[in-house]
Amino acid sequence: HAEARQARAIGRWSRGPGVVARFEALGLDRLLVSAPEAEREAFVAEAVGPLLEHDRRHGTALVQTLERWLADRNGAHAARDLFVHYNTLKNRLDRIEALVGPFLEDPDRCLELALAVRLLRLERGKR
Repeated sequence: HAEARQARAIGRWSRGPGVVARFEALGLDRLLVSAPEAEREAFVAEAVGPLLEHDRRHGTALVQTLERWLADRNGAHAARDLFVHYNTLKNRLDRIEALVGPFLEDPDRCLELALAVRLLRLERGKR
């Protein structure tokens, strides 16, 4: 019973209302949601807070660019999907690195940023 209640809560949190989710199938989201909310918020703020602030102040889409690039780490695919020139994507990635530090050649840092972006997206999906 407890697992079913948790699956319902996590399913809503990660996939939206009305989605049927099995506890065993929640994978990473099950792990992420088990962390206290304050810890999740602090993690996101530390990892991508500067990008969020930059996007808010300048009306840019650096978080979206980062999320898309992290999806497969292919600049050509990311540029196409974002409808921007490859050089524009490279400039955005340079700006992102200036704000959050180097990550393009660091798999561990990429994982950290990907988790932060996922948490951010999941948190926004709850609203």
